[in-house]
Amino acid sequence: MYLLGASLLALPIQAQTASPPYETAATYVRQGQFDLAIPLIEQILAATPQNLKARNLLGIALSSVGRKEDANVQLRKALEIDPNFAPALKNLAVNELSLGQYKDAGTHFQQVLRTTPQDPVVHYGLAEVDYVRKDFAHAVKHYEQSGDLYLKDPQATLH
Repeated sequence: MYLLGASLLALPIQAQTASPPYETAATYVRQGQFDLAIPLIEQILAATPQNLKARNLLGIALSSVGRKEDANVQLRKALEIDPNFAPALKNLAVNELSLGQYKDAGTHFQQVLRTTPQDPVVHYGLAEVDYVRKDFAHAVKHYEQSGDLYLKDPQATLH
């Protein structure tokens, strides 16, 4: 009886210290443990399919393992729920840029720019899109507004 009482007392403490599934999944993503993150996020979404943050996190995880088209499906689903959800718009635009979908990337980067006008990643993305479009004057302006991001990419530095 004493052991049962002690184990029952431990349950509330464990429940208080356990991380919620989303936080656990986010930690896995930050640590690069995508094989652990993806199934956990999928479980979260099975229970709460309208969870914007989880959809975006799944998009990030899938992108990180090279499944950019699958990631874009998740990011678009997030945008069906909230068309102005800036994190999903930004991640979708980054993926589109890497896939050579410059028109779509430019559209999505422009949407994000309205809500986060100082975001260096958005400016870097727009610079790359403008460069491909041969709009060099705008590309230079966006490269300059990207902070030092363009200096980290030798190809962008040449642009």
